[in-house]
Amino acid sequence: MKTLLILTLALASCSTTSTTGAPGPRWSSSKTYAPKDTIVLRSVADWPDGVGTIRKEHGQTVIDGGQMWRISGSKMPGKCDQKESNEPVIRIQMPNVTLRGFEIYESKDGITTNKPGTVFEDLIFLKICEDAINPMAGSDGGSVRRCYFKGAYDKTLQWNAAKDVHITNNVFIGGINAIRLMGTSSDDVEANRFYGNETAIQVTRKGVLNVRPAINLFYGVGQKFKTEDGGVINFK
Repeated sequence: MKTLLILTLALASCSTTSTTGAPGPRWSSSKTYAPKDTIVLRSVADWPDGVGTIRKEHGQTVIDGGQMWRISGSKMPGKCDQKESNEPVIRIQMPNVTLRGFEIYESKDGITTNKPGTVFEDLIFLKICEDAINPMAGSDGGSVRRCYFKGAYDKTLQWNAAKDVHITNNVFIGGINAIRLMGTSSDDVEANRFYGNETAIQVTRKGVLNVRPAINLFYGVGQKFKTEDGGVINFK
């Protein structure tokens, strides 16, 4: 047990990035839906027919891919790059939606939402363009949990101008920034695993993060925590 603890601490303190030992995704998709334009979700009627199931669950509208569906942005305009003008593959514009059990592939500018209570759960991202998930102002009380991210060129998860967000039990492999909180506050960034990110968690633009650092695990990460532009990290 002592040897294992020493090894874990050594990996977590590496100054160069490495994804050695990173796990693979828990499942793979068998069906693909590739829209030519952004799926703009204002009501359940806007969701494409036959792509997963929709149901109510504990006050949430759950859109569930059943760990079978890949939603691909490959047919949408633009390239898989870091241009801010690219459109997301999904734009959630209704509150209290849970998006669950999909693989999201080549989403040009991240799945985004400006509504409260959005939950991203059990999603897989294997090719990330500008961002994987990019919630905006108004997305208070949202959650990202049990998701798997690999293949980011730049940022993976960027949360903008929101309060009380939850980021738990996710795997982040590679990329410049795994989590960036911009003007966003959170007391619940826990039980995540980071592999080979240049920066694991960044807080900027007066965002505030209260975190127990030992609850997250870092392997071959360049920098675990970083603040800039008035961002604050308080270690509990």
